Amino acid sequence: MMLFTYDSYAQSYFGFKSGLTLSKQQIKHSFADVEYTEHMHFSAFYEGFRSKYLSAIGEIAYQRKGFAYDVETTTEEHPEGTGDFLDVGNRYSYLSVTLLGKIRYSIGDFVPYFCAGPRVDFKIGERSTPLLLYYNKWAKKRLYGYSLGTGLELPKLFSKIVLIEFMVSPDISDVYVEPFDVKNRSFQASVGIMF
Repeated sequence: MMLFTYDSYAQSYFGFKSGLTLSKQQIKHSFADVEYTEHMHFSAFYEGFRSKYLSAIGEIAYQRKGFAYDVETTTEEHPEGTGDFLDVGNRYSYLSVTLLGKIRYSIGDFVPYFCAGPRVDFKIGERSTPLLLYYNKWAKKRLYGYSLGTGLELPKLFSKIVLIEFMVSPDISDVYVEPFDVKNRSFQASVGIMF
C-alpha cells in the first residue's frame, strides 16, 4: 500500500524585488582592463512548496549587464591623448528566468536563508553608440548561468514579509559568438516584499 503525505502548513507567496546590480565581463586573453557598471534591477517571483525549511522559487527579472571601458581620445594636435575619456563598454538588457531552491532557518524574529539554481538570460536590448569594444551583432541572444544567494526574511517588520538579499550570478555561456572566453559576472543587492 502506498502512503501520501501533505504538509498542511505549506504556503505560497508572490513577491517583488528591486536593487542594484554590479556587473562586468570576464575577458580572457585580452589587454582590456574593464570596470564594473552599476544598474537597477527589478523582479517578480513566486515562492511555492514552502514548508518549514524548504521552498522553490520561480523568478523573472529585468537587469542590465556588461562592462565599462574608458579609452582616452586623441586628435592630430594631441596624438598622445587629450585627457578626455570615452566609455566604449558594451551593455545589454536581459530578461532573466531563474529557478531556485531555498533553505531557511528561523531564529527568533529573523529568518536567514540560502538559495541556488539555474538561470536563463534572454537579450532584449543593447547599448547603441558609435564606438564599442565589441560588435553588438556578436552578442548571443540567450545565455545560461546560475545564481547563488543569501538573504534575510523579516516576517514581523511590517504586515508583509520583507526580505534583504545578496546574489552572485555568473554565466556559463560565452556572451559573444566571437571572441570566445567572455562571460558576464554580476552581483545583485536587493530589497523585496512577499505577499
